[in-house]
Amino acid sequence: MKRFPCRGRAGRPPVSAPQLLAPGFPRRSLAMNRRRSVFTVGWLVVAAIISPVVAQGATVRVAILPFQIHSGEDLSYLQKGIQDMLSTRVAQQGGVQVVDRGQIIALEKEYASGVDAARAAALGNKLGADFVVFGSISKLGAQVSLDGQVVDVKSASSKASLAAEAPNLDGVIPQVGRLAQEIRAAALGQAQPVARGVQPQPVPAAQGPPASGLPQQQLVTPAPGVSYPVPPGGYPVPPGGFTGGKAEELFSRSDEEVGVTSAPGPSINPAFIMAYQADKMRRGYVKTPELNLSDIQSLDVGDVDGDGANEVVIADEEKIYIYKDIFGDPTKKVVLTPTPRYGKILSMDVADVNRNGVAEIYVTCIVERGETVASAVVEYRDGKYQVLAKDVPYLFRVVRSTQEGQILFGQEKRQRYMADRARDSMFNPFLSPVRLRWEGGKLVAGEELTLKDPVCVLGLTAVDVDRDGTDEYLGFDQRDYLKLFNAKGGVVWVSSDPYGRT
Repeated sequence: MKRFPCRGRAGRPPVSAPQLLAPGFPRRSLAMNRRRSVFTVGWLVVAAIISPVVAQGATVRVAILPFQIHSGEDLSYLQKGIQDMLSTRVAQQGGVQVVDRGQIIALEKEYASGVDAARAAALGNKLGADFVVFGSISKLGAQVSLDGQVVDVKSASSKASLAAEAPNLDGVIPQVGRLAQEIRAAALGQAQPVARGVQPQPVPAAQGPPASGLPQQQLVTPAPGVSYPVPPGGYPVPPGGFTGGKAEELFSRSDEEVGVTSAPGPSINPAFIMAYQADKMRRGYVKTPELNLSDIQSLDVGDVDGDGANEVVIADEEKIYIYKDIFGDPTKKVVLTPTPRYGKILSMDVADVNRNGVAEIYVTCIVERGETVASAVVEYRDGKYQVLAKDVPYLFRVVRSTQEGQILFGQEKRQRYMADRARDSMFNPFLSPVRLRWEGGKLVAGEELTLKDPVCVLGLTAVDVDRDGTDEYLGFDQRDYLKLFNAKGGVVWVSSDPYGRT
């Protein structure tokens, strides 16, 4: 706080204590001085109260440098992803402004060889930042460690130390949200959210799970106002993480090890059925009668007739089957054929995107002979199912967003011989996904979902991985590798093995 020197009236010397007590000293002046003193003290008290409030409302600038990599692998995608995620989450709740990455990259030569507190402070002065964050990503075997410092530019000293460990790359992302909160706390002068040296408590084991000895996933504390239903005992984590290990590990253990009875032959890794088994023991098990369906392409649940109860909707390659009571009487069903001639259903979603209280059925169709997309939308109106749109040139995908609920994305198929480059149509057969909305009874394309790498929208989903209230996106690339994108479209994680695009 700036201090101003106290000055008396010009030409008047200071009054000593004996003079105040002298008989000839004017009492009126003494009373006025006392009133001035009380008034001055009152203003000092008010200023002392207001100053912290003003300081708290001020915006603090934080520069987050790219974390240095200590690994024999190419982890540059992780370096960029961590910088992006930290920048987004540190600034998300207000009060903190993050320095633009472009300004930081312009000074790359000054931090490329290494950073300490003094150099970080010098960089902070050039960037106009109050705090600078720097650190490293170390990978030894499967173990990954994140270490960093939050440097106060004014004092050129460390304000807080950052540390996080993960058993593999899968566990890095959930730690980023916690580090962002620690950076915010240091920059705003708040108490650290997690006490130094105290490890998060593990989630208690589920009651009565199968004897597989599998570890339980540690859950990250969700952001305020964001609710996440978690089954008792948390979510089971397959050995080696959700990316999986060698292909043979999926069929490496027998059903007898977890008390499952099934037909002879190889069994799926019990890690993937553990949640089902625990749920079975808690609530019992119910299955439908035989449905006599083949080539099932998709299944979804929703209130498609507006009666307040959910129906089960199943699609095969040609038809849509709507079951009112699939467990009681599956013979009572409505059968629709929204496909064009020579059409084949690829996917189907149920969602009330137009917000009229009745869920629509979004059917993705492709005409095999012409290799064209001819999708359709069906909705229950005036006592019957009606086609709201047909021959729509989009692949449909309904994504459940943490922030907005159900979102409809569409994706057009690139014309094989109309691409700018032959390589584009060969390796990237689809255009970027776009947001679809209903306007005036028609589907209208909106903003584009910009992702660094191309994906097929049929395998796209939104997920709040680090539970900070912001959606990340999961999708498959052309080689069937699963990729995680942050809110800005940058790649922050890639699976170690290819999957089947489902």
